[in-house]
Amino acid sequence: MPGANVLGIIDTGATSTAISKRVVEQLGIPPIGKIHLKTAAGTKEANTYQVDIILFFGNQVIPLTSMTVTEFEAGSEDGEPQALIGLDVLQKGSLSMDFTGHYMFCV
Repeated sequence: MPGANVLGIIDTGATSTAISKRVVEQLGIPPIGKIHLKTAAGTKEANTYQVDIILFFGNQVIPLTSMTVTEFEAGSEDGEPQALIGLDVLQKGSLSMDFTGHYMFCV
């Protein structure tokens, strides 16, 4: 199965984890369904996908298999985040962050 390294950001305001349409097209992932998604811009319909995710927090590696993620429109420039890590992932552990740039995620 193909894979990709994708820059993501932690989005504590997102209920579910999402990947960009660009990543979906790059990997050729087929949709498994659709949901109505509430966004800051209003409600819209979005495709859902089942993927395996490996998170890297420093030297800690966290594999998450068979995750259902939603599709979102991300920026198209290289270096822009193509994934949003939502509460569905964050609830699997405990995330601690401070204002000096230090963080810890424990599962």
